[in-house]
Amino acid sequence: FFHYSGRETLRLASRLREGRYDIVHTHIFQADAAGRIAARLAGAPVIVKSLHNMGCWKKPHQVALDRLLARWTDAIICCSDYQREVAGAQERFPTGRAVTIHHGVDIRLFPARIDRTSLRASLGLKPGWTTVGTVGRTVKEKGHAYLLDAVPEILRAHPRVQFLIVGDGRAGRRVGGVATAFARLELHRRQRDAPGGHVPPVLSREAGESPNVRALR
Repeated sequence: FFHYSGRETLRLASRLREGRYDIVHTHIFQADAAGRIAARLAGAPVIVKSLHNMGCWKKPHQVALDRLLARWTDAIICCSDYQREVAGAQERFPTGRAVTIHHGVDIRLFPARIDRTSLRASLGLKPGWTTVGTVGRTVKEKGHAYLLDAVPEILRAHPRVQFLIVGDGRAGRRVGGVATAFARLELHRRQRDAPGGHVPPVLSREAGESPNVRALR
């Protein structure tokens, strides 16, 4: 339930008090709990927490603790408006304390220095086809199953579409299992040099003569 002991939480509060920090910003449930309790004990002027998932895995006692600590939390940062809506209903924090800050990467800071054609070929992706990609841990909360459920319908309407799933996690096999409903899965373990370094094992889904869905783990 709680990874940090009372002694550790008090020690953290002492350090926060000594550092006279103006803002304490926490992430993920265990740090949210210990960090906000310590910040409250230390008298930190501002306490902020960031949400990184939907929290559907939380047990009743964890939700109860979140609701209690929400009273002391000045701002709650959410990744999307939907997450803010769901978390608000679960944790019952005042609507005005939550703000949405979307994930975002300025790709101009990362100019492409790779041969896109060669890289696509190394991943088994067909040139000239539309590629739909998703990057994220293969856990239930990421919703890979919904994408895989939609693949047959998409391919019926748009045969020249291929899918690339990048990620690993507890539901990796279950994600692959969904694909077997409409295609045969083959596991290819490859190691080769690539512009970005080691290419991880590839889980390929074959539809007809060539794979339409590939998953990098």
